[in-house]
Amino acid sequence: QAGGDATLETATNTVGTLAASTGGKLSYVDADALRVGTVTTTSGPASLLGSTVGVSAAGATTLQTLDGTTGSLTLADSVTTSGSGAVTTLTAGKDIVQEAGSRVSSDALRLQAGGDATLETATNTVGTLAAEVATGDLRFVNAQALAIGSVTTSTAAAAGTTDGARTASAGRHISLQSLAGDISINQQLRTTADAGGTDTATLSAAGGITQSSSAGAALSASQLRVLTAAGGASLANTGNVVGAVAADVTGGSFALASNRALTVGSVTTATPLLAGTSTGIMTRGQGISVSTSGAGSDVRLDADVLTTAGGASAGADINVAAGGALAQAAGNLRGGTDGTVRLGAAAGGVSQTGNGVVTASRLLVEAAADSALLNAGNAVATLAARSGGAFSYRNAGNLEIGS
Repeated sequence: QAGGDATLETATNTVGTLAASTGGKLSYVDADALRVGTVTTTSGPASLLGSTVGVSAAGATTLQTLDGTTGSLTLADSVTTSGSGAVTTLTAGKDIVQEAGSRVSSDALRLQAGGDATLETATNTVGTLAAEVATGDLRFVNAQALAIGSVTTSTAAAAGTTDGARTASAGRHISLQSLAGDISINQQLRTTADAGGTDTATLSAAGGITQSSSAGAALSASQLRVLTAAGGASLANTGNVVGAVAADVTGGSFALASNRALTVGSVTTATPLLAGTSTGIMTRGQGISVSTSGAGSDVRLDADVLTTAGGASAGADINVAAGGALAQAAGNLRGGTDGTVRLGAAAGGVSQTGNGVVTASRLLVEAAADSALLNAGNAVATLAARSGGAFSYRNAGNLEIGS
């Protein structure tokens, strides 16, 4: 307990359980595993008797464990850093683990873990998160709106800045959930994004999801799953690197850009947090835009892209623009009775290679090479097309050639 700052940063400290309450900053380093819990003083002056629960400080809290094999940091009780601009830094040589009943409360939170970082308590209240995980997964739940940004630690222990949220090892996963409010990606969100890899990024927001257009805010993941409950998801940064996507969006539109080949298909969240599978891209009467750019940036539709979920039969526009070729495999394109489906292929053709069909009020196709949409279930009222090669189309009903 300290009325001002408490600084214990010697690398040879070995404490099992820490509880602290300070009127200023707190910085503590431990050589081994550390548990934030409850500590009771039972002897000594009467003024010192009693229990301290968890850790509370003003302005800045830094907790660091050093050993990469045994140095896990466990939050059995809460860590609270008060004050405007408050920064909490949790750095572990191994895992960072949060137990039920604890919470982290801070304007900004910086995580560094040699293993996993799992903070999944529904009462966490953090404004900005930055995290880097060396060999494990990142899982974080927030009770309020969450921004992925830059967080700087000013204490001597763990001094430095982390930009965004990232995992460093192949096949690892990021799962982020806001239980109220939006998720805003203002700095990078990155897994290893190996071609055909198993790494996943899952974003689930009670509100919507937004992304800055700056180069430093790009999203990279082999597989991306997006869930919103009351807002759109706009992930249109042209620096994004995404291999496969699935999204279920309520309350707004969906947009994704990627500078590599992209498949719309099924994505399964590999972490216990948000475990499950989403298939295709769906909105409820709001538009969908998917685009790729760069060499070999084909688009393949293995699952449905639809704006008619939830009974929104009128639908909305669907735009799929491939930097390479566009192949409609098993995925249907359903724009509803009022929507326009626009299909583009900047360096290839637009083709139906599987059983997927197009249903919409209008279909616009623009391709650089031979294109063929010949499935019998296609049903649009108006067609317009421009192709750098041959073009063929089959429709189930009456068809008007328009614009």
